[in-house]
Amino acid sequence: MKEEKIKIPAEAVELYSRYIHGEVSRRDFLEKVSRYAVAGLTAAAIVDRLMPNYALGQQVRKDDERIKASYETLPSPNGNGYIRGYFVRPFSQATRAAAPTKLPAVLVVHENRGLNPHTEDVARRFALENFIAFAPDALTTVGGYPNDDYNGGQLFNRIDKPKLTQDFIACAQWLKSHALSNGKVCVTGFCFGGGVSNTLATMLGPEDQLRKPGSCGRAVLNVETRVVDDQMNDVALGEVGEIVHRSPHLMLGYFHDDERTRAAFEGGWFHSGDLGTIDDEGYISVVDRKKDMIKTGGENVASREVEEAIYRMPQVSEVAVIGVSHPKWVEAVVAVVVPKAGQDLSAEEVLAHCAKQLAGFKAPKQVVFVETLPKNPSGKLLKRELRTSFADLFS
Repeated sequence: MKEEKIKIPAEAVELYSRYIHGEVSRRDFLEKVSRYAVAGLTAAAIVDRLMPNYALGQQVRKDDERIKASYETLPSPNGNGYIRGYFVRPFSQATRAAAPTKLPAVLVVHENRGLNPHTEDVARRFALENFIAFAPDALTTVGGYPNDDYNGGQLFNRIDKPKLTQDFIACAQWLKSHALSNGKVCVTGFCFGGGVSNTLATMLGPEDQLRKPGSCGRAVLNVETRVVDDQMNDVALGEVGEIVHRSPHLMLGYFHDDERTRAAFEGGWFHSGDLGTIDDEGYISVVDRKKDMIKTGGENVASREVEEAIYRMPQVSEVAVIGVSHPKWVEAVVAVVVPKAGQDLSAEEVLAHCAKQLAGFKAPKQVVFVETLPKNPSGKLLKRELRTSFADLFS
């Protein structure tokens, strides 16, 4: 008898995503997912189908005779000291020859949960396509992937992220200089790993860091980058537009989500969601996330610009600037501020400071003080939670 296919509510999938990224606890996840247990669909059945089945998804067996795999530990002097990963190469006549054929290399970066079996399987798939592949484990220095995605996410939160970036750079350099490598290295990644792979879009060399302060650099080899308006026209030099990319190593699309894929690749270019400017030498400077741009009184305000102004106050530890619905201005600029410990700071002081630093329409209409800002395990600020928390501020 054929098992009936059960459709999981989209809200439950989103809840699982928040749970696995550490935004909600295990207890809250299990409690809230039960709300979608309707029409014979039990909470246990939902959880069972949401949890990944790595054995079911495996495409290439670990003992496949067409590949050779090993676990390697690499030095990372500028990072966490060392990093362990899964190295795979094809095992063919060409690679077994006295002078083996040199192959392109792929760095496979996992989600924010560690080197799980799926990531290893992806590395094996690359080997069958005649690449050498290395899948590092970001959790190396905290014990490695714990065979549980939730606990892996918790461990990931303990990793020094700037040092981790250096770990991945060390892995890419190791691949580039490997005896079987032809020197060409690309990166593929999932969720967090996608962010790592996106660092290949532009690069600012050491020689330009003082000459182009604040820039994220120019497009790298095999990447085309533009800054465009909503009609996909190139904006004038120095004007703000969305940063779009085109490259053979971009993702193909969102898994089972044609609508998001079409939106992301509108006009044949990948829409990054970042707003920025470009100068006459092709150097890109990021201004803000497109979704974080505040539209107030017919003007656009980059939240990042306001945040940078407030960060100049010595009493401020952290700040997030958001747009909140307003009956007159459509959206009002609101600053959510975390003062430094032991520092006295008033809303009037913040507003007076902004009045000196910013145009009037960019200055916050209100300042709110909090003890902490909401973040996910990767340290990313969750502005959507702030928008929800202060949605009724001007009601």
